[in-house]
Amino acid sequence: MRFSSRGNVLILALSQTYQPAERLKVQAMNEFAVFGLAALATLSTGWLHDRFGWAALNFAVTPLLFVALFATIGIGRKIRLMTPAV
Repeated sequence: MRFSSRGNVLILALSQTYQPAERLKVQAMNEFAVFGLAALATLSTGWLHDRFGWAALNFAVTPLLFVALFATIGIGRKIRLMTPAV
């Protein structure tokens, strides 16, 4: 059975965090949240574009892109600090 990397991380987290009786419920809630929000975002983009236009959407997303950029840089630095020098 093959899993994506996201699936591997989720299964690892479920096996270490939740009791066996809770694992399936937590996984179902996670999948519903991930795919439900993806569907909501997909369905709402047409209305947002029609109402506000591309320029407003780009300005609204720009802060989120900077947050993701700085988080990626911070995580990379933390991993490099934790990795022993060879």
